Amino acid sequence: GAQGSTTTANISSAVSKNIAFSGQVIWRYNIDTKVFEVFAEGGGNTFNVEFDSKGRLYSGNNGSDRGPYYKQGGYYPRSLGKHGPYTNSYTFGNLENMELLGEKIRFTHSLIRYEGGRLPEAYEGKMIAINPLLNYVQLSRFEPKGSTFKNVDERKIVETDDHWFRPVNIKAGPDGAVYIADWYDSRLSHVDPRDTWHKSSGRIYRLRVKDSKPAYQNFDLSKLTNSQLIKQLENRNKWFRQQALLQFANRRDKSIVPRLTDILKTGNPDLALEALWAINVSGGLSDDLAGIALGHPDQYVREWTVRLLGDRRKVSPAIAGRLAALAAIETSVIVRSQMAATAKRLAGSFAIPIIKNLIKYHDDSNDPDIPLLIWWTIESKS
Repeated sequence: GAQGSTTTANISSAVSKNIAFSGQVIWRYNIDTKVFEVFAEGGGNTFNVEFDSKGRLYSGNNGSDRGPYYKQGGYYPRSLGKHGPYTNSYTFGNLENMELLGEKIRFTHSLIRYEGGRLPEAYEGKMIAINPLLNYVQLSRFEPKGSTFKNVDERKIVETDDHWFRPVNIKAGPDGAVYIADWYDSRLSHVDPRDTWHKSSGRIYRLRVKDSKPAYQNFDLSKLTNSQLIKQLENRNKWFRQQALLQFANRRDKSIVPRLTDILKTGNPDLALEALWAINVSGGLSDDLAGIALGHPDQYVREWTVRLLGDRRKVSPAIAGRLAALAAIETSVIVRSQMAATAKRLAGSFAIPIIKNLIKYHDDSNDPDIPLLIWWTIESKS
């Protein structure tokens, strides 16, 4: 979930006690382990949470860029005087929000990365962000920038001179269309405390291919067999793939792990990643299987194996050795970035060999994120 900028919190769960933080953060709660934790801090004023098909996390904000791509354990821009300090007093810097090439006008506070497979190809994989103050919807693309991204504005796909048009939320639906909630009011902010809102004029718009028919009939994914759910992992529409993973998590049926393991080993890269996630939520990510996945040819499978191992916070000496060995030979800056983040979550005796090999065998000094991710791991072990 996301917490906004001018708020404070002190959260306890059955396991986590008095997790105190202030200002904008991304947080998460594990319903199995009962652990609550802050995933990343800063970023502007976080209004939403969006995951793309590689499991990357984004949020819009109230600044003049499109927002951050949040990495695990990252610290992002914030006004320390107004929003409070980071939970770490020794950050000595922060990761930047995604660079924007385009109109730097406040603000696109909510966004999606469209991967629904139904709109024209010109939309696929791109950001669709809403600007409620200036009454438009923006299409932007992602371009690699080291281990992160920059955003390049392409065009406004919805704009109007009706100043009551206030797009405040945006989601992609199971039909592959995009849905926009319009507050529709003369004002949007909380500057005026009077209750003068126009409470009966809100509406929802749908963006779809002209004259297109619904892609699906009524359905209930909870009633699908395991085999049918596995088939959904191949669906072009990200919504169905994510919902299938949720069903696997609810079932926790380890009997499907062998079939998913075959897909992990032999499937195309996109499907292999979905299989890895399904194995994990089904409780089947053993050390032996993790070792296989760490050697997978797809960088995102390797990245997420590193991530999932770090989420445990405790790994075996054998897995720690595999991670350190991989750090020495890993060719993907994306994987190396996650290795730096994961090392922070491990015991010092396991973390330092990983960091040492990242520094010794790779020059990532010019990457936008990796130097600070490495520093935060080293600092955490001091």
